[in-house]
Amino acid sequence: MKKVLLVVLLSVAAFNASAISEQHRQELSKSGCTQVDEAAGKCSSSKVHKPKASTPATEADHVMNMPISDAAEFLLSTGWKPNNGKWHKQGYTLTLLVEDDTVVNSQLKK
Repeated sequence: MKKVLLVVLLSVAAFNASAISEQHRQELSKSGCTQVDEAAGKCSSSKVHKPKASTPATEADHVMNMPISDAAEFLLSTGWKPNNGKWHKQGYTLTLLVEDDTVVNSQLKK
């Protein structure tokens, strides 16, 4: 009976580490939380899954060094409207400088 109990306990201990996904483990690591802290309620889920705020400035920076086709797809997906080579959103105007089909500079004006 003791051997069976020992085998069961060792099995649980061995498989416990794979109870969370690798992505969740990395998020916990980045947040400074451990799986034990999270289980004890010491880490709020908002700290672990905190999305970055998307602003016109961060979106303009995001398209730098992208192929223009990928940049255009990204800008369209985030609500930018193209008009005569310029992009418009929320009162902002974004102008892209493209060389060899790659965005090499972006200017954002309000």
